[in-house]
Amino acid sequence: MGYELRGRFFEACDCSVPCPCWFEQEPDEDECTGLIAWQIERGTINGFDVAGLTVVSLSQHGGHRERPQHLHMALVVDERADDGQFQALSDAFTGQLGGPLGELARMEEEGPQLIERAPVSFTTDGRATQLRVGPRVLVESELLVGANGRTITINDGVLANLLGPIGEAGRARTFELELPATPKIDAVARSTTSGRFGYAHEV
Repeated sequence: MGYELRGRFFEACDCSVPCPCWFEQEPDEDECTGLIAWQIERGTINGFDVAGLTVVSLSQHGGHRERPQHLHMALVVDERADDGQFQALSDAFTGQLGGPLGELARMEEEGPQLIERAPVSFTTDGRATQLRVGPRVLVESELLVGANGRTITINDGVLANLLGPIGEAGRARTFELELPATPKIDAVARSTTSGRFGYAHEV
């Protein structure tokens, strides 16, 4: 068994553009609060079809992401998932099944403090993206365009190992995020990155 997944990712945090974590640098003001959303277009986990579902990992850490001074994490699974899909998605996206998603388990050995279901809306027209996750998250973002008229991309950043080889840089005009036991973030003009992911791993 294992997983094979393909779809679109969206990463956003309260750092300035671009997020230093992509470049293995310390976060702005030594703190980073953010999220990664995976919109699964097609895929299976341990035999469960999870196409059409979205998973969102929320985190807040101090210091370098590889050596955090403190770390709070939560995982939100699309409320449309049935019990089998919910368990399969929870196992994969907490890193318990290893493979490319195993980095999520290495970030915190004890796992996320909270795993919950919630309504998730992830929409994009190729340039603008909106992500809503229950009462915890609202991000509205637009891609950044360079002088050549093309979207600015980040290639070979460290987060490419977890997300995808090409990240499209963006800026959030709305960034609202609330983790359990941490202050709510409400900010503007913060970093976002989006792109496509593809994972395959046999357990």
